[in-house]
Amino acid sequence: MSFKMRLLALIIMGTGLTACGGGGGSNNNLFNPAEDTTDATTEDGDPTVDDGTADDEDSGLSTSDSGDVYTVENEFVGFYIESPQYDPTSYSVGAVYIRTFLTPDNMEEGFIFEGISSFHYKDCQDDNLFTYTGILQPDDSLESYQANATIDGISQTYNIDLTWDGSGYKGPYNLAASANINNNCLTHQQAVRGKIEVYPLNTTQFTDTLSDSVISFSTEGTRTINWNYTEFSDVASDIEHISISVIDKDALDSIGFFSDEYLLRAELEALQDDPSADSDDIEAAEQALSSALNNHRLQMTEDVFLFQQTISGSLTSFTLPDDVDLVSGGKYLLNLTAWSSDGESNFVYYHSSHEFFAN
Repeated sequence: MSFKMRLLALIIMGTGLTACGGGGGSNNNLFNPAEDTTDATTEDGDPTVDDGTADDEDSGLSTSDSGDVYTVENEFVGFYIESPQYDPTSYSVGAVYIRTFLTPDNMEEGFIFEGISSFHYKDCQDDNLFTYTGILQPDDSLESYQANATIDGISQTYNIDLTWDGSGYKGPYNLAASANINNNCLTHQQAVRGKIEVYPLNTTQFTDTLSDSVISFSTEGTRTINWNYTEFSDVASDIEHISISVIDKDALDSIGFFSDEYLLRAELEALQDDPSADSDDIEAAEQALSSALNNHRLQMTEDVFLFQQTISGSLTSFTLPDDVDLVSGGKYLLNLTAWSSDGESNFVYYHSSHEFFAN
């Protein structure tokens, strides 16, 4: 079978990579890995930024201010990056997929979302996925309910708290437990905290250092992906790692996310638009939708995640392993995150997501 990609909206130019700020007294804040936090702490023992004050959350990559650069729908793909403050020797990047009930501008308090995050880096790691759901909070943040999973043999709970900033959903993740991992293939310290950034599907985001850059993609043979850099100057040589993941888009679409809630919402809107509708019927429809949103249960399945691997940042091509089963004619999501881990800082140069068909 050939591996033919249909790439959409390949280029989004970005501005401003700023580090995540440290947070006064809240375990939902990600501390700035680039700052020296060894001597400054808040009253509850959480580190602060260098001037001794708590800094607001300000997370990473942002896209162009141009409102018509891409069409924002309700599917978002991006990355999490572990905080080197909590795992200074082996922090990593993984893929995140999130689907919201409606587009960000139309989300309202209590509306739902679902997501999946992959903590799978080596073949010997099994079931290293978190699936989770949550709601839009009164402060306009997407906050997940605690999700349970086993990561490298350790029972974990996981939550995220993301805010839409006009280009993507960004914010911290937290693990409720963390431990030294020592199993058959790797030894490491799980990072209890990190940051997440997800962007509209089929877009590419750059940091300000690459604001005039272009990445072009092509394929050769049946399973090899090639990418070429333009206007990267010397920055491409600074990229240490590229994390690649493949998600089964057909499997995602077959889930029928929020289908019951969509039907109830349509019924409510029809009644609201009908001048002859009885007020009691409208109230009953409102209550039915509210109840469905409040009682929503996770629909995401772990089998949508097919592959994840981190490769050298110097590479400009990658061949998917034979055991990544691509069905001819099937639709998939390819995600690339280019990043560096120099010292106790983390830096993402670009993230790119694309739908493709395996033909």
